[in-house]
Amino acid sequence: KDEDSAGLPPSPTSVAAIQRSAAAPSLKLKAPVPLPENQGRIIKNGDFRNPPSKDVTGVDESIVEICASLSNQIYDAYSKDYFHLEASNGDKAEVLIHDTHGNLNPAIPAFAVAVVDSTLIMGWRGTNQVMDFINDVALAPVVCNELGTAATGVRCHAMFSSCVGSNLKVYEEEIISIIKKRRIMNIVFTGHSLGGALASVAHMFLTAQIGGYNKSSWWDKLGRLKSSLNAVTFAAPMNVLDRDEQGGNNRLANQLLEEVGANTANFVFHCDAVPRAYGHVGYLHDVINEAAPEAVRDKNPIWFGSTTPLILEDTGPAGKQKSPDKSHLNHYDFSSYKIRRGEYIETLLEAHSHFPKTLAPYISVDKDEAN
Repeated sequence: KDEDSAGLPPSPTSVAAIQRSAAAPSLKLKAPVPLPENQGRIIKNGDFRNPPSKDVTGVDESIVEICASLSNQIYDAYSKDYFHLEASNGDKAEVLIHDTHGNLNPAIPAFAVAVVDSTLIMGWRGTNQVMDFINDVALAPVVCNELGTAATGVRCHAMFSSCVGSNLKVYEEEIISIIKKRRIMNIVFTGHSLGGALASVAHMFLTAQIGGYNKSSWWDKLGRLKSSLNAVTFAAPMNVLDRDEQGGNNRLANQLLEEVGANTANFVFHCDAVPRAYGHVGYLHDVINEAAPEAVRDKNPIWFGSTTPLILEDTGPAGKQKSPDKSHLNHYDFSSYKIRRGEYIETLLEAHSHFPKTLAPYISVDKDEAN
């Protein structure tokens, strides 16, 4: 969804940027310390805007709203009772699993599972701790056994894949039990920023395991859901490398990526650079050149007006040469966006945080802001 600075020409972006031993010393952790109760609260979002239709995202508008709410509220949630996941039409989701990972929270993003009617939603927290920034750049492209017969044709971001694999392993029995007891017909993966990347990888993992690429997986028994998996993410960075681009040739991997891509919607606002990481090198180069001189300046508020959303396809990595096709995300370089000089840093920050908040009917705010 694209919304630009007031009074400036429309800037393009994407509502559906589709992405395709020897004994070791033991690790001693301090005794678990309860997370402090959050001083914020959930309020109704006065700036809420209706999301695009199912034709664009692949899921009902109410599901997009609940995904946006979960992706926003999970940053502050200290228990599953903190959440208020209610869509504008009155549909409410119940949070059944919420794992902050206790003392490991600084290194592992929180994870949640919610159910609304016959839809199960898995969500992850985005970058919120110093360790998260380290995780973001731990981008060694690795092969993932979870993909079964498609594994050799796809390489995933190392941290993203290990974190998702851990969550799914810990909770697979409980989640599968929920799916059976609640008669779940659809699964949606969601998150903002880092959380969106984790959701995208989870979407790919379970598409492979439910879709018959990995017969040894417990998830393989849920084959009836193989056409009912979607990802609705917000400002998620790229997370998968297609081996074909490196000279590989795995037909099943290509098929898997097509299935995942066709059921993924990633909301990108304005000039946000995070969703272009790590593939659009030229774009990131331009962002650094323009924004670096302002890294220590005071912030100025930025207001965005509204324009018609664009629906673009992410066709993969882009260097200095941009695509000539206006329906491609990498057609639009950084200079395509009208940004008042002297406001680059604030504009980039506002762009990255715009979603999911705008599409969430209820949002989490600080105590002072709530008052």
